[in-house]
Amino acid sequence: MEKILKSAILLLILSCQLRCIGQKISYIYIKDIPATADYVEDFKKVSDNVNEKYTHLKDKNINGIILQNEYLAKVKNAKTNLEYGSLLIQYFASLNNSHSNAIFKKFYINCSALLLDNHVFISYIGDSVFLKNGIKEKDEILKINNSPVLTYIRNESKFTSASTDLHRTYLTVSGLFSSYFEESRTYTIKTSSGEKDVTIHFGETPLDKTSTTSNQTPGKIESKILNDSVAYISILSMTGNVVEEFIKAFDTLSRKPFLIIDVRRNQGGNSGNSEKIAEYLISEKQKACVSNRWLNPKDNHFTGRLFILTSPYTVSAAESFVLDLLESNNATIIGMPTAGDTGNQPQFYSSTLGYSYWFPSRNKAQVSPKGFPMEGESIKPHLAVSKTIADFFDNKDTILEYVLTLIKNK
Repeated sequence: MEKILKSAILLLILSCQLRCIGQKISYIYIKDIPATADYVEDFKKVSDNVNEKYTHLKDKNINGIILQNEYLAKVKNAKTNLEYGSLLIQYFASLNNSHSNAIFKKFYINCSALLLDNHVFISYIGDSVFLKNGIKEKDEILKINNSPVLTYIRNESKFTSASTDLHRTYLTVSGLFSSYFEESRTYTIKTSSGEKDVTIHFGETPLDKTSTTSNQTPGKIESKILNDSVAYISILSMTGNVVEEFIKAFDTLSRKPFLIIDVRRNQGGNSGNSEKIAEYLISEKQKACVSNRWLNPKDNHFTGRLFILTSPYTVSAAESFVLDLLESNNATIIGMPTAGDTGNQPQFYSSTLGYSYWFPSRNKAQVSPKGFPMEGESIKPHLAVSKTIADFFDNKDTILEYVLTLIKNK
């Protein structure tokens, strides 16, 4: 449950390709931008395009010309491709949108981090350097590059594209073991035997998230029966054959009076998939928030009590899924607020320097059929519950246990 994927923005990019067929996407490292390129000319073209087409300039109170001139002054002083790439990432982060970014590969360390009550813990370790130094899962990260970890996260958030402050923070935490640059980074870790400094170099063994070490395609659905009356389905993605996987699990579990749908790790995909799944969970005909088509309950739709688990990582097509169920009045949402961005149909563009970038290009930002803004505002749960540090150390799922207790008491 705690092995949060380290590059949420890449997941959004890859999943969005399902809705952007025919658009060519170039995916390179920042270091591969031509060193002799005219950075000023490139930035003018990119930022002019943003100022002309970006959906959210007005509703986010962004003065595109002022922002363009601010970064143009910095770009004029950029001497290397690394400096220019860094400025591009920061410029797109300034657009305050999860689906806006310059698309570059990153270098990864096979570890994950988790933010709990202003503490950051290692939630997964797969890197040999950490393992050789005796670092274990659940050890606490105190500092990075000798900066207190929360200060480091705040400073690094300027490189993180997100629609809400909450999502920005959580995405930055998920990127603590990744880097756009070939660099060294020192982690100060609190272990059972005292503090340890571990220095990692990014770039020697880059883990390209577009490749896989297995011939097996990972499943999109995890499901199980929790007790005589409660079934559980975790939807990990809205991509690929997720609808078929969901139907298979649903047919087996839908007879239970209580159903828990978990989208806490779901960072989106194709909203067409999420709408098809929603038709198994609604009881009356309703308009879909993304496509605006009519959603019709399936003949075998769920008729019991429905709970939806959410987190700040719930974004894009996963978030529109939650919104459709919220507006059905069929579901009780429990957990943490969502990311605050359903997508608004982002488009991909290509730079002549070899990289691609994307941002929403609709004429007008989408609003749900019942008036909920589909960008910049998190969906707040009916019952707000967060994972506790104590439960993290006891390997307990605070939010799931809360739902089970709620069902038992009622």
